[in-house]
Amino acid sequence: MSASAAEASEYHSKDFKWDTLRQEIENDPSLNYHLLPFVSPQPEQQLSKDPIKAWQSFHIQHSSGKFFKERRYLLKEFPELVSCGEGCKVLEVGCGNGSTALPILR
Repeated sequence: MSASAAEASEYHSKDFKWDTLRQEIENDPSLNYHLLPFVSPQPEQQLSKDPIKAWQSFHIQHSSGKFFKERRYLLKEFPELVSCGEGCKVLEVGCGNGSTALPILR
């Protein structure tokens, strides 16, 4: 362990009293979930059996425009995009729904 790592662990280990925190968690019923062992979900529960159907269902549920909001703030942050004319090129990199590029193109 490097000197800075040893120093950091020593510093952070004394930020608060661990026994006091343990007692606080044990005494507060709303914090009891911290005492339960972690159970990871089964792999078959994590993934949909039909991912295409799951995506279509999600998109139908959220396509009202309330979920995929357009990023209209970009023209305020970068006003040069408005006045750059035909020679302007903008590259949007990502796998979203176009909520960043569409307001600029309009």
